[in-house]
Amino acid sequence: MKLNNRTIIRKILERDRDWIRDVLISSWGSTKIVSRGVIHQADDLHGFIAEDSGNRVGLLTYDHRDCSLEIVTLNVLTSGKGVGKSLVSKVIDLATSGKCKRIWVITTNDNIPAMKFYEAVGFQLFKEHKGAIEHSRKLKPEIPLIGINDVPVMDELEYEIILKE
Repeated sequence: MKLNNRTIIRKILERDRDWIRDVLISSWGSTKIVSRGVIHQADDLHGFIAEDSGNRVGLLTYDHRDCSLEIVTLNVLTSGKGVGKSLVSKVIDLATSGKCKRIWVITTNDNIPAMKFYEAVGFQLFKEHKGAIEHSRKLKPEIPLIGINDVPVMDELEYEIILKE
């Protein structure tokens, strides 16, 4: 998939793994991501990378199971260029061609930019899991107590797209 003359979306390759680890640790404090009580080793997952003029500018990792696809991480290193939207579009194409029935993603109650982004690209809020972060912190203590704009991080918000059959 091409964003402009210089930007492409491609599958993760083994040679990307060190870079992925660096991005995940920088963004999430660890390569371990917890969603709905499941620990994902995100640097080992499948996914896509956005490259602009040969430089990696975005990362999306996913977990595919039980006829659904979960976006585990989305990192955009250059904003305002449609990188996040293009990565999500690529995973929607993959899920559709793979006969998935649902794509879903978890964010936290403090992350209003993520909520707005996912709604803008077609996701709908499915469920608010009140207090879920307390359990997640037992699995990943690096999860901060206070998040974006000094909001206490307490709840998981589950967004989804139901795919047509």
